[in-house]
Amino acid sequence: MISEFISTYLYPMLGSFLTAVFAWVGFKIKTAYEKYVKDKTTQSIVNTTVKYVEQVFKELDGPEKLEKALENAQIRLNNAGIKITELELRVLVESACNGLKNGLKGE
Repeated sequence: MISEFISTYLYPMLGSFLTAVFAWVGFKIKTAYEKYVKDKTTQSIVNTTVKYVEQVFKELDGPEKLEKALENAQIRLNNAGIKITELELRVLVESACNGLKNGLKGE
């Protein structure tokens, strides 16, 4: 009686439960990986855009270079399918500019 109940109901329920747990863990890992890749891609695009603007638009002043960097970074991020707010983009560009300036001072 008990063994019949276990083999008929408990094993299938346990199998379903474990499948659900593994699916949930897999989803969480996938989500974390996608966020990591998006963050790294965004950071890479912003850093290369800031370097590009610094090199190509040497004749422009700071605020004009910042606007060029913001425009170009937004275009490249849109092309990569990455959505980002204006504030987040400004923070990333300002940070990349600061890092570039500090790197140049150290040389």
